[in-house]
Amino acid sequence: MEHSKLINCYCFNPLCKRSIFSINTCVAVQAPLSKVLSDPIYCAGCKSELVSKPTLEIKSQISSCLNQPAPLKVIVINGDPVFHTVIKTTLNKFSSFEKIWHCSNGLDALSYLEKNKDHKELLPDLILVDINMDRMNGWEFLENYQNLYPSLAKRSSVYMTTSALLPAELMKSRDYKFIKGTISKPLKMESLKEITSILEPVLN
Repeated sequence: MEHSKLINCYCFNPLCKRSIFSINTCVAVQAPLSKVLSDPIYCAGCKSELVSKPTLEIKSQISSCLNQPAPLKVIVINGDPVFHTVIKTTLNKFSSFEKIWHCSNGLDALSYLEKNKDHKELLPDLILVDINMDRMNGWEFLENYQNLYPSLAKRSSVYMTTSALLPAELMKSRDYKFIKGTISKPLKMESLKEITSILEPVLN
C-alpha cells in the first residue's frame, strides 16, 4: 500500500538562506503527506518549522476570508474525511480558532444550528459547506439554512468548498446573501484517503 504522496515544504524564515525569500538558494523539502499532517518538519538551516504547499494554500484562502476578531468557531460540513483531516490540521495552527465542529452531512449541522439558534456563544463564526455530498448536498443545506438564518442569534460567514464551480452554480450562489465566497480544494482527495484516518462527526 502506498503511503507516500510527496509534497513540497518550504521555510518562511526571511533570514534563512534556504527559505522562499532567497531566490537562488531556496530549498523545497519533499516529504510524505502523512508525515506532514502528523509531525512538524524543520528546516535544516535555521530549524524553523516548514510549511507544506497544501497547508499554505488552505491557510491563505481561509485567512483572506476572515475579518472577525478571535476567538472563532467553525463548522466544517463535508462528506470526505480527508478534507476534514486537512482542514483540522490547518485550522489547529490558527490561535484564533477555539472550536472546530466536524459534520459529514448537512443534516447534522442543521440540527445543531436549530438546537442552539438562541445561544450566540454556541454558534459558529464560519461555516464551510461542501457542494457535493451524498446525504443532503450543499445546495439543499443552503436552502434549509436560508430558512433558519433569520432566527439565528449570530450571523455566520458561509463559504462553499468545491474543486470546481460551474458558472451557473456561481450565479445560483448569489441568491444566498450570507455566502461570502468559495474555497477551492487544492488536494486530490481520492489519492490521499489511504493515508488518513476517518474522522467521526462530533455533532449529535
